Amino acid sequence: MPSPKDKSNYKSQIADTVSQEKIRESFAYYSDKWDKQNLNYHYKIKRQWLLDIIQEFYQNTQKDDFHLKILDAGCGNGLYLIDIVETLGNIYHVDGVGVDLTEEMIEACRKISLDLRGKYEWIQIDLENNDCKFKLKGEQFDIIMMSGVVCYFKNIPQVLNSLKNLLKPNGKLIIIHHDPNNLTNLVLKIQSLLEPEFIWVRNPSEKEITTYAETEGYLLNKSQLLPCGGMPYLLYSLGKIFWDGYGLVFTLK
Repeated sequence: MPSPKDKSNYKSQIADTVSQEKIRESFAYYSDKWDKQNLNYHYKIKRQWLLDIIQEFYQNTQKDDFHLKILDAGCGNGLYLIDIVETLGNIYHVDGVGVDLTEEMIEACRKISLDLRGKYEWIQIDLENNDCKFKLKGEQFDIIMMSGVVCYFKNIPQVLNSLKNLLKPNGKLIIIHHDPNNLTNLVLKIQSLLEPEFIWVRNPSEKEITTYAETEGYLLNKSQLLPCGGMPYLLYSLGKIFWDGYGLVFTLK
């Protein structure tokens, strides 16, 4: 595992194999194709876990006029954030901000959320190029979530450091990701061979992400086994032995 303490020695799993342009092309290609995730078994379990974390956060604030601000860092076409905001909007005020690498993804977000009641802002941002400092200047969030995107960053510690400045002192950073030692990684690798547009990269382990986060000033608050997608529904439904990912909740030290 690369040492995050010396960032000059940090080496991503994708640095030598996948160019930034290829990642952009892949995300642009799938911008209008990820439209059924909320029907999937694994998504419903992740969704409920995330809602529970946010509800717990809300209860701990003990404020009647609580106004929740959520940032989805690597939002894709926005369905994840939209689902969360529309659901929580029945309980309290929620603002959702989604950022993603490509303008195609952001445009898809805008189209999907156009007639919804939630308050959304969609911004094209490269999280690895310090865009946050300029495009989200002065913003702070109660919840920052990242689902299935950590593996695509060439410098995870740098991204975590940028997001730290956007998190309120009592806020939570929530990361959902695949376990690299699970059969799902083999399934996704095969998919990348069958679909040229699909990019497979090795996911960092729970230990790796936790080490990077703690070095950047975060503290692991909770870890939860989750199904993350890639395996057939039947296997997921048979039990947690087939669940292939983790949900990690961090707070600031």
